[in-house]
Amino acid sequence: MDSCSVNGSLASNNVDDDASCELRVDDEIEDWVPDSPIKPYVGQIFTSIDAAFDYYSKHASFCGFQVRRSTQRSRNGVVVSKYFVCSKAGSRDISSSSREDDASESSRISDKNVEPVKRRRTVSGKCHCSANLALKFAGSESYEVSSFIDKHNHPFATDSEKQFLRGNRAMSAMNCNFVFDVASSNTGPYRAHGILKELCDSYSAIGATAVDFKNWMRDIKVFIGKHDSHMILQKFEDKRETSDNSFFYEYQTNSDGHLTRLFWADIEGRKSYDVFGDVVSFDATYRTNK
Repeated sequence: MDSCSVNGSLASNNVDDDASCELRVDDEIEDWVPDSPIKPYVGQIFTSIDAAFDYYSKHASFCGFQVRRSTQRSRNGVVVSKYFVCSKAGSRDISSSSREDDASESSRISDKNVEPVKRRRTVSGKCHCSANLALKFAGSESYEVSSFIDKHNHPFATDSEKQFLRGNRAMSAMNCNFVFDVASSNTGPYRAHGILKELCDSYSAIGATAVDFKNWMRDIKVFIGKHDSHMILQKFEDKRETSDNSFFYEYQTNSDGHLTRLFWADIEGRKSYDVFGDVVSFDATYRTNK
């Protein structure tokens, strides 16, 4: 724990060892001001809004908090000002949430044939934090930091908690390939995350949570959608064209155009058939037809 200067009374702050802080107590309100080697400053120039957001996000991830995009002002189709705020800025509108629940309930009562929209209830961590970074258009497609408030009214994530911040989590190519490979053996994303943890010796070494694994697999399934058969047929066609016709495949579809049978044999399979005369058949509908 770093030492902090306190004006008015004693206080403690659980910030990480890498970031120094200055804790001030004013009218019983504690302020957390982090420091990092990539801290933004007023007058700093960025080539784009995205570049500024990435820089601010790296500063936030290093210190132990998260940021999000906020309001902007445009003129003649050009963004002239943009705000980034702490993820804990603002507050949850309890009254509007109650109105949405009441509207959903009344809609369900008035029309019983319409299935009500299910809303996931989450706990809001917003606490009116005033930390923000403001940009202004500086011409030539560049933006300048016009205002920077780095004073927070909440503690930061500890070293052990930083790995769960959104800015510190990412599905690396290794993670994606691992989830995809183990899925072929009917291993789900949560189980895959546990296996990878044993291989890496710790959860922090993975760089992503089990929910990230699940969301990535969900996105892959959504991307594939109903085009899985088209993808495998296109893959086989490309393979036949690049193998000088040594790769052979044949398929059948039903009256609706759905793939019902698929046969393929590569050069090694043909050689093995000439020697052994064996054919392997898979029932892709096993335990799926209900």
